Amino acid sequence: MGRNYFSKEQIEELRKSKYVKKISEANVRFTDDFKNEFTGLLNTGASPIEALNKLGISPKILGPKRVGSLTTRMREQAMRPEGFSRKENSSKGKKRKLTFENE
Repeated sequence: MGRNYFSKEQIEELRKSKYVKKISEANVRFTDDFKNEFTGLLNTGASPIEALNKLGISPKILGPKRVGSLTTRMREQAMRPEGFSRKENSSKGKKRKLTFENE
């Protein structure tokens, strides 16, 4: 199954939202404010679709798969000690070790 790309019209519609940090044909990144408000709405009993509509993001544009993965990711990140920020040292690390001459 192929990737579900956003059309130019959908990109423009999502770009209007104050909660969209960055968008491309394949991905959308939301602001920390969105993440906090979305999670707060879910915690008060709102469904993911209700929460998105309340925040002005069209669930139809995102599609059911993105809505589902967004909801799962937000719930998991909300429970982490570092919250929505990136984990410290989350990279794979250096591929080669430095020798004394390279330092």
